[in-house]
Amino acid sequence: MKSLSYAQEGAARMQQIVQDLRSLTRLDTADLLYVEVRAIVETALRLSGPEVARHVEVRVDLEDVPPVIASESRLCQVFINLFVNAVQAMRDRPSNERTLIVRTKLADDVVGVSVTDTGTGIDPAHIARIFDAFFTTKRTGTGLGLTISRDAVQSMGGRIEVESVPGRGSTFTVWLSTRSPVTQL
Repeated sequence: MKSLSYAQEGAARMQQIVQDLRSLTRLDTADLLYVEVRAIVETALRLSGPEVARHVEVRVDLEDVPPVIASESRLCQVFINLFVNAVQAMRDRPSNERTLIVRTKLADDVVGVSVTDTGTGIDPAHIARIFDAFFTTKRTGTGLGLTISRDAVQSMGGRIEVESVPGRGSTFTVWLSTRSPVTQL
């Protein structure tokens, strides 16, 4: 029975890997429109709700920012991935020390959305590899979430930055342009 369970789990993981790899190639520049960041962040929080709301305190500080050039569905996927990763990074913390903070900011013609957690942080030896395909330090996971998120943001003309302090937490910031045509940031 254990062998069957392991086989089913392995098959499910392989299916997820294939779906993740397919999503790497799906975005067409025709999908890019002006979108409201606040609405996308709020949707992503709702969709990741059970994983996020049940386990951490969520603080949202969304200042008014102009629309950005993006794919609404792909950007929502990026935020869901960042929210879930943040929650997972805080699992070993006492419940009263688990905080997820989402903020927006405007700098020139780009909008930044930062996702900060009070988790364990990222080991400095791993920071350069976190966006590499199949790299993971988790017991379960494909190591594709951050790769797909980075590639999606780059295909929208943006970038993702990460700052982390081991033992204190991490901040991922997604930067997207407010101007068309889309240019690499």
